[in-house]
Amino acid sequence: IDKFLPKANCMGDILKSNGYYLVEMQGSSVEFSGIGNFYRTHKFDEILGKDELLKHYHNTPLNGWGFYDDKLLEIVYNKFIDLSKTKDKFALFLATMDTHHPNGQLSPSCRNDLYQDGKNDILNCVKCSDNLITKFIKKIRNSKYGDKTIIVLISDHLAMRNTATHILQKGDRKDLFLVFLPKGDAKVINHKGTPLDIGTTVLHFLGIDINIGLGKNLFKESGLIAQFEDFNKKLLSWRNE
Repeated sequence: IDKFLPKANCMGDILKSNGYYLVEMQGSSVEFSGIGNFYRTHKFDEILGKDELLKHYHNTPLNGWGFYDDKLLEIVYNKFIDLSKTKDKFALFLATMDTHHPNGQLSPSCRNDLYQDGKNDILNCVKCSDNLITKFIKKIRNSKYGDKTIIVLISDHLAMRNTATHILQKGDRKDLFLVFLPKGDAKVINHKGTPLDIGTTVLHFLGIDINIGLGKNLFKESGLIAQFEDFNKKLLSWRNE
């Protein structure tokens, strides 16, 4: 298919109608899972994946997916600076890939800084990703544009089977959703939610109070998951609607 849910009013459509310039960047191909078609359908101005980036970065080391995260974050930061200089309002989305199951893809800059004894591949990549993303966020916060920028950090799903699954199964597993505001004290929001609520909640921090689909603003209330005993079953029952 060449379009993905063209009648849906997604976050991209809402941001575009509010004057935002929209960019999505990732180290892997945007053809995978129809990602490019989704962003094109919903008003994104630039969609830059492996093939697009290779036109400008010819001699970059690649893994099975594409660009390593250390190089991708370097490229994205430069894009952030360029957009900050040239656009009044923009939203820059990026997807990292180094911690993808089952073994991860360890960025070259991290190969001398492994996790403990270095024998667990995915944990080496998690340590690397933690360091790379921390430095990336601090770099944005410390830039001359940091006081005008909201940063959102999320996981796309719980970790699938990998070399640390036996450890993960012992813990309380949650998806990550962090919003870094330019000012203010840190606080934990204890409203129960799912990834369905992320778009609506992020728009709230931009001063746009609109519910996207089944999403709720977790800053103010719990998501629909709190209203049903078996939310997954309920969600599937709504599929046709």
